[in-house]
Amino acid sequence: MKCKSLLMSFQCITRQRKAISMLLLLTLLSTPILVSCEQSSPEGNVQAQSAFNIGGSKPWSTLQAEVDQAKDGDTIDLSSYVYPVPQGTSCNVTVPKGLSLKLQGRGWVFEKVSFFFEGDNTVVIEDLGLTYNFDEPGSGEPPPSALYFQGGDNHLELVGNNSVFMNSREDMLGYGAAIGVPKGSSLLIDGDGSLKVNSGSGGGAGIGGGFNTASGKITISGGDITVFGGVANAYKGLSEQQKGAAAIGGGSGADGGEIIITGGRILARGNGGAAGIGGGFGGTGGIIQISGGYVESHADEGAAGIGGGLGGAGGIIRIDGGEVEAYSVVSGDSPGSGPAIGNGYGGTGGILAMSGGILIAIGSGLPCHTAIDCTIRSLPVQYHWRADALDDPDGQGIQESSYPDQAFVNSSNYSFVRIEAY
Repeated sequence: MKCKSLLMSFQCITRQRKAISMLLLLTLLSTPILVSCEQSSPEGNVQAQSAFNIGGSKPWSTLQAEVDQAKDGDTIDLSSYVYPVPQGTSCNVTVPKGLSLKLQGRGWVFEKVSFFFEGDNTVVIEDLGLTYNFDEPGSGEPPPSALYFQGGDNHLELVGNNSVFMNSREDMLGYGAAIGVPKGSSLLIDGDGSLKVNSGSGGGAGIGGGFNTASGKITISGGDITVFGGVANAYKGLSEQQKGAAAIGGGSGADGGEIIITGGRILARGNGGAAGIGGGFGGTGGIIQISGGYVESHADEGAAGIGGGLGGAGGIIRIDGGEVEAYSVVSGDSPGSGPAIGNGYGGTGGILAMSGGILIAIGSGLPCHTAIDCTIRSLPVQYHWRADALDDPDGQGIQESSYPDQAFVNSSNYSFVRIEAY
């Protein structure tokens, strides 16, 4: 196009520059680096980032070397690496035995990044989100967990807001827990931060054992922790024998191990016939001790809120302090309801011992599968208890009593029980 006059030339050049600017803008907007200009924080909020400053410059292939060269107490800042993690890239890092580290995330969620601790490790996680979604065909073999503690005595300290999510397309023995603590391993969780944990599919617990794998020893003494158990892929029409996993405890088809809670605030929800705290589907409750903090635990499909999964024994449950709430409801395709605390539906009883604290247990009210199972007893202590039926809103059936040095027996199958031991 020719411009015949000076004015027309100016207008022509202006139009040409606008056209070129628009072309450049469209080109930039179509560039792959601009596709992801947002990132999710562990809280689930979206933080807008500059298209040209969405992360550091380090390639993920160098992360293992940085960990290998680290000294006790060093900080690994994951935000210094390219963000988001390039498509098709997975970064499974092994942390040497005995090494203490801080993993810093600065509020970002990192996909397909996992850490395998060889044992006796101390790790601080600060504002870190890990999401390992391995349900896409052709994406290789997943790690056992997003955070996996192989053996020995380990320590996980919470600072800021943190989240860990694990999802697997297959049920692999020992795999699938978001935070893996297999039998023979021990993990202490404390700190003032928060932690949200979710195990999707793959049959692993939120914290504890993987698919068909019992949990090790888990101790919680601090933090604001919310945990959801996973569901085995086998439940998707292939098998009814190994179904859901506990939020804290055993994987699908496995026992709860040893769980000790001395402090913190904990919300646990089991899935698919698994206890909130205790055994997975078909698993026993193991040994559960609570002496402090606030604990709220939920289960459905025949599992106990605290104790055994569907068909599993209650194990040994001891409450020496703190405030404990346990819930069990009928839902899904369960044959019946388990008690809020004790054995799962169809399982044998267990031992419930109370020497202190407050227990609120709410079940569904089915005979012998109620708030506290008929076969479970309390150790002789002085306590005050109040019991009634959930379908008695006017309180006509409320029974209230205080017994010194006598064991409470739920012989009337109460569906609501509040016990305060002192």
